Amino acid sequence: MSDSSEIYYRGTDLDLVSPWSLEPLIAYFEKHDISTFNPFIDENGSWYANFLLATDEPHDGPDSHVSTMLNAIESMPAEARSCWDACIKRDFNPGYESGISPRSFSHQLSNETLRRIAECGATFTITIYPSGE
Repeated sequence: MSDSSEIYYRGTDLDLVSPWSLEPLIAYFEKHDISTFNPFIDENGSWYANFLLATDEPHDGPDSHVSTMLNAIESMPAEARSCWDACIKRDFNPGYESGISPRSFSHQLSNETLRRIAECGATFTITIYPSGE
């Protein structure tokens, strides 16, 4: 965690929504150090889950986190891949804590990472959290 006046990268979630059970993906991702949090089923029976790379390593930005998750996605066995393909939402979502310093703050995704995101049928959304939340 950082001083509340400093901008920083919090981590990247992988948000999934599926009309069918996400259990095969939950089990598969756990084997690849990708943790599941906030799974639930809505009133229409759709499955929702957020996944996060389980690491205490310092991180400079989302590119390495997204690349690690893409490695797992690209090597999925048939059952997990079928579950992935059935998802109606597949979104990489890096989160940032807002603040007043530094004056300028940026992270870059490589062309390779952007290509891989598109090839696996996912989107990329950035979330900015207010300081102190």
